[in-house]
Amino acid sequence: MLALLLSACTPTWTPTPGGLPPSAPAVVLAATTTGDTITVDGTILSTQHVDLDSPTDAHEGFRYQILDASGEPLYERTTNGPMVVDTFLDFWGEQSQTDVLAALPTLGRFQVTIPLLPEGRTVRFQLRDAGGSYLDAGTYDLSRIASDDLGLHPDVLAFETLHESGPSENRLDIVLIPDGYTTDELDRFRRKSDRVVEELLQRPPYSDYAGLINIHRVEIASNESGASFDCPTCGVRDTAFGSMFPVEAINRLSGNNYDSRAIFQTDQWGVAQAASVVPWDMAIVLVNTDTRAGMAVHYATVTTNWGGFSETAVHELSHILGFLGDEYATDFCIVDDRLGLPPNITDTPRSPPWSEWIEPSTELPTPTMPDNRGVIGAFSPAYNCDDLFRPRMNCAMNSGSSFCPVCSEQLVRRILQHADPIDAIEFDGRRARGVGPLDAVSLEWSRKDKVFATSSPGEYVTVGSRDFEVRARLQATEVRKNPEDLEQVYRYSSD
Repeated sequence: MLALLLSACTPTWTPTPGGLPPSAPAVVLAATTTGDTITVDGTILSTQHVDLDSPTDAHEGFRYQILDASGEPLYERTTNGPMVVDTFLDFWGEQSQTDVLAALPTLGRFQVTIPLLPEGRTVRFQLRDAGGSYLDAGTYDLSRIASDDLGLHPDVLAFETLHESGPSENRLDIVLIPDGYTTDELDRFRRKSDRVVEELLQRPPYSDYAGLINIHRVEIASNESGASFDCPTCGVRDTAFGSMFPVEAINRLSGNNYDSRAIFQTDQWGVAQAASVVPWDMAIVLVNTDTRAGMAVHYATVTTNWGGFSETAVHELSHILGFLGDEYATDFCIVDDRLGLPPNITDTPRSPPWSEWIEPSTELPTPTMPDNRGVIGAFSPAYNCDDLFRPRMNCAMNSGSSFCPVCSEQLVRRILQHADPIDAIEFDGRRARGVGPLDAVSLEWSRKDKVFATSSPGEYVTVGSRDFEVRARLQATEVRKNPEDLEQVYRYSSD
């Protein structure tokens, strides 16, 4: 993780020379993808933060870079949302011989939260090509953020924090938002969102890292009840964010009868404007319709009027947080070299990327049979494709109630991209201690590469007045590959 230098006068964070602080204030950009070009149409100014750990997600389909005045990258991160939409629309456009984006241009809109670094001048957007190279797709001048502000959503009625574990500067903040709930139905939304929170906080690995998670709820009423559009013979309903079933819209445009449970919002920016009344990193949109559906693109979306919606909400959140892929085969096989494969999906079953979890005696590819229940191997099908493979027969990314170890490891890594294992180093004269929400952290105190003390969070150590370093190691049993990625290093100087 990030190396930090702490001021001798105060316990506040300051950057390393030529480096970055652990987190930075952030701004939400309202962007649009048109072909191979990305433009920023506005900003959303609010109290947001971005954790500045070195990214471990360096292969996703969309990348942003913060550039300094000379055009050199200060920081970068990748995500998959814009490329997922592009791949999805390309596939369905080819199937239906319809220009879906031309018919529904708001589907090309998305949001991206970027840190405001003191030396940052420009944001550069890049899209991954089929060979894995990132190609420039547009830039944005950060001097425009104040003049381009779109503001917060004017129709937000209320917001509250449902689970608070600590400061948002060092937490994964999740927000729950309704769509298709009228004013008279908001109490039902509150009950539904409470169920999602309960499900999330009792499901490992989220339950094990609840100390690094905050959960908020934002209330906004729709003029009409239900999804905005959910069948070819239905009319369009006036809902807050226009949650729709895009394949059903394609059916209406093309005269076909494709089946898909995909659902997302036409008003992507509106969701971000509503979410931004609270600190947030991830959003879950709960849609008031009887049709069973869920999808994860820029936000996790789930319909709520059926029994398993809360489990599906956790499943969809895990897509956008962990970049995890579906491990079943019930829909269309949509793959694209530009997007690449999720970390829990492989096309090389004899050498899966999760080899650390596979016993030497496990057959690869691994047959789907009762004796292999619970075994980590390489099982087909996955990602809706017969020639792709998943780690375990059953998982929450398939139809199971628990996450397999491979998915759990990825979720822990991604949580730690939003929150560090301790919050701060506190000083009391010649003593210091690390403080934070997790018990499974060991602190190693050293000077000139020689360890002089070890401690747990909350325990004071005599450090004297000379320079020293603290290495915080998260003891994550879920992580087998490169556990050193979860280390956080603090450097203190008395000069």
